[in-house]
Amino acid sequence: HALTGRFGRRNMEYISLGYDILPVLHGRSPIQAYADFMRNFRDTFRSFLGGIITLRYPSCPSQKLGWAWRSRELGEFQCYDKCMLASLIVCALEIEMREWENGGPVGAGNLMHNPENTEFLFEVMTPCGEFFLEWYSRMLLQHGERICTEAETNFRGTEVSTSSKVAGIYWHYNTPSHSSELTAGYYNTSSRDGYLPIAQMFGRYGFTMCCSVVQKAFLIRQLLLAARICNIPLEGENSSTGLDDESFLQVPKTSKLYSAANAGVVLVY
Repeated sequence: HALTGRFGRRNMEYISLGYDILPVLHGRSPIQAYADFMRNFRDTFRSFLGGIITLRYPSCPSQKLGWAWRSRELGEFQCYDKCMLASLIVCALEIEMREWENGGPVGAGNLMHNPENTEFLFEVMTPCGEFFLEWYSRMLLQHGERICTEAETNFRGTEVSTSSKVAGIYWHYNTPSHSSELTAGYYNTSSRDGYLPIAQMFGRYGFTMCCSVVQKAFLIRQLLLAARICNIPLEGENSSTGLDDESFLQVPKTSKLYSAANAGVVLVY
């Protein structure tokens, strides 16, 4: 039941989102199992609560994220397992988008593909491409809604803050398509804000939003605006350790950027 890339690469980090509500774990759904985990975690560590999860597709395996920016990894769309494909085909047939009758994008590249030479990413502004990216990002948001619902239910009354992390997938941020963000499930392009719907979802459930690359001011500005619109706090951290002068100087710069906003902030380095 693993998420699967176009070339059959199975990612074992997370069960496919298509199975969220199906009883594939000895009669329980993945959401039910995760809810049980949160409930047990709450009861065991009630005095020390403060959890965080990352909302993204594992388009780039977690163990590679620390150096993915160096190789400018495009990542892979994670929609080729049978359950995700079934959802895509059903949604496509409902609106007679027959280009998707046979599955996911063709010509979408692979982990190391240059987005400038990737056929599908030239089509992201077409109705066909927009339909796929809407569906792909919506599946991630629906998954986030289910997790947030269970978290809000299980941690209600514990007087602790709940937070969810947005991955800092920034290495194609300055391109029109934002290709590596698209494969991670963030439908964020030069003409579309892909982080505002995520912030709105977190706001509905009282979550704080966290970003793991606070040193990248161009991405943080967009997340800060989304957090301000939704009136939720924004947390920041650096997922990798940077001890050079530039990284240290970025700390006060980022703090000044935050201090001008209405939303609260916690910087974690």
